[in-house]
Amino acid sequence: MGEELTSSAFLEADLRLVPALAYDVTGRRLGQGGGYYDRLLEELDHRTRSRSTVGVAFEREILTQVPADHWDARLSYVLTESGVHRLGKVGFSEPVE
Repeated sequence: MGEELTSSAFLEADLRLVPALAYDVTGRRLGQGGGYYDRLLEELDHRTRSRSTVGVAFEREILTQVPADHWDARLSYVLTESGVHRLGKVGFSEPVE
């Protein structure tokens, strides 16, 4: 078993992968209700988050809309088995070449 790290390891990483049950086309994340990633992502400035923080989900888990609250963090990119998708506009998801 590996070394246990604190949340600072996530915040200081060059690339952050964020799992979810689903993402919507605007980049909102449906987690498991604990708010752990939302609190961590809030500590990153918007530019850092959009450039180096990528959601991870199956293609079928990118939905039109997921339940969300005002504090839910949004991500700009999601990695699926089909590739990387840029998210952000309502009704829009484009593959990244």
